[in-house]
Amino acid sequence: MIRLTGLPFLLDPRLVARAFEDLHAIAVAARELPVVEARLTAQLRSAEAELRAVRETADARSTELLAVLERLETAVGPLQGTAERLGRLSELFGRR
Repeated sequence: MIRLTGLPFLLDPRLVARAFEDLHAIAVAARELPVVEARLTAQLRSAEAELRAVRETADARSTELLAVLERLETAVGPLQGTAERLGRLSELFGRR
């Protein structure tokens, strides 16, 4: 049978001191976690707000671009026949 009373004397005091230092560091870090969490949460909310603003701007711009494209399409449509006729004329003069 092993006697447990002799066990503490088997441990190196430097290891015990190091373990207490590590436990202290863990306790200090644990106390700082709420502050770190609050800071990260604030940063995420700020980033989310920025992304929403960028998305709204992009949506508005895409709507504007679609309107411009539609106007260009109606403007280019009547010119297509003229462009084709000019292309045929240039081919005729280019062959001479």
